[in-house]
Amino acid sequence: MTFEDFKILIAYVESNNNQFAIRFEPHLYSRSKYNKKILDLIQTINECSLETAKVIYCSAFGKYQIMGFNLYSNICNINENVFIFCCDNRLQDKAFVQYLLHRYKNTQYVFFDLAKNIAKELEYAEQIANETSSTSAFLDVLRTNSEKFKETARFIRRYNGAIFPSDHALDYFLRMFYYYDKRIRKKGG
Repeated sequence: MTFEDFKILIAYVESNNNQFAIRFEPHLYSRSKYNKKILDLIQTINECSLETAKVIYCSAFGKYQIMGFNLYSNICNINENVFIFCCDNRLQDKAFVQYLLHRYKNTQYVFFDLAKNIAKELEYAEQIANETSSTSAFLDVLRTNSEKFKETARFIRRYNGAIFPSDHALDYFLRMFYYYDKRIRKKGG
């Protein structure tokens, strides 16, 4: 799997590759300790009220579902309003790459090794799926052999925040597994 394939995979996992996807996170909105500098920047760039800036701060945008507070921080450095961001695939790709580089701190790894390592683990998961008799048996094997999926688990934790093999992380893993088979391998990636 190439890095370009990996971007497609994550776009499908996060939003079914919908560049206009927006997801509000109400639990963040009600509990968030807002960074005033980021809120001010959101207000200025989006020409909006403080309350709207808080909603943007606590929402995920685009095909990769990057949180507003990351878009407008020094992580992604987006200088466009959220509507322009959602309409611009190149800007979304740039933000995704910037986010990964921030989380991994290793350009070589992100562009050359991350996708290949995750592809190997997803292919190993396919072997397990073929050897198990049911979905619950497959999930049990994934849970008990979580050390075999270190790269994927690390990505899920860094990107989504879920800790493998929690139910939330397994859900993310299963979506990666599904879309890898349906969108990446089927096209020859």
